[in-house]
Amino acid sequence: MGLAPIYWRGIVCDVCEGPDGSPSRRHPPAHANDGDPGTWWQSPSLAAGEQFQHVELVAALPDVSRPSYFRI
Repeated sequence: MGLAPIYWRGIVCDVCEGPDGSPSRRHPPAHANDGDPGTWWQSPSLAAGEQFQHVELVAALPDVSRPSYFRI
């Protein structure tokens, strides 16, 4: 049983959902460093517009920390 595609501003996504979708299919910035390998942060697709060509993710860390890895 496959997931039905969703439409956001005329763009089709059959993998994830935006902020109003099911929590299990969202990829907000909080998932970038939550320690759960089953979640991740995903920036908006370039198909959503030129404004998403450059995306910044700013992390305010309370202490000195070394990320274990980054995947781009």
